[in-house]
Amino acid sequence: MANYLTLADRKIFNRLFLQFTLIFGVLFFSLTKLQAQSPILLEKYILDEGMENTEYLQTLLYDNVPAILIRSGGIQEVRSGFPQRASVDASDLGSVANSEDIFRTVKLLQVNLTKEQDKSGLRLNPDMLKNFFNLYYVLINSTIPLTQEEVSAMVSGFEEGQYIFLFTVNSIM
Repeated sequence: MANYLTLADRKIFNRLFLQFTLIFGVLFFSLTKLQAQSPILLEKYILDEGMENTEYLQTLLYDNVPAILIRSGGIQEVRSGFPQRASVDASDLGSVANSEDIFRTVKLLQVNLTKEQDKSGLRLNPDMLKNFFNLYYVLINSTIPLTQEEVSAMVSGFEEGQYIFLFTVNSIM
């Protein structure tokens, strides 16, 4: 004798299936949303995390640590030692991807935007940063107006937590 579901049993089964599908869908979309890298305004990050929790970042930003400056395709070291910070103009970003061993100790990469066309042309991806073995922070430093959405469009293909993306706008009046 075959065991068939009654009409009431089918309604219960359909309701449970629908609820399971909705719960799974909500979880799936919320988790995929978490995977997107979200750049944070530097000042907000320091305020939210607290001064004591951002001490290392502030040392990298404001102290005289060994650094690399890249201007007009040329690489210049500032202060000898293992470089902790690298600063590059957006127009020279290609030289970062092509350099070998020099970036292995860098913890902070600062990309400087000074022209409007830099803003529309800047696109960071994981391949560009493959020579940065110890990179924690990527800072977009702009002298032109910049929104969080524009910065989000500049960084793509990164896994959540791979780097902390920060940006700051220092408008010249």
